[in-house]
Amino acid sequence: MYLLKIKGVGKLPDYVQVRDDDFNLKAFINMASLAKGIKKNGLDAFKEVMVDRLKNVDFNEVIFIQENQ
Repeated sequence: MYLLKIKGVGKLPDYVQVRDDDFNLKAFINMASLAKGIKKNGLDAFKEVMVDRLKNVDFNEVIFIQENQ
């Protein structure tokens, strides 16, 4: 699973794209409501890892998270 942290422009908020190994879009999550978006998209098993990694990465960077941890 890949996470892309994107900086919003104008009225668009900052957000995260969650993509699978084939780079297909699985989820689109607003950074302001990250926990709610993670739960809504069934990614609760990765919540702690996702939040920790997204805090420590700059915008427009790709993060890889192995799904079978």
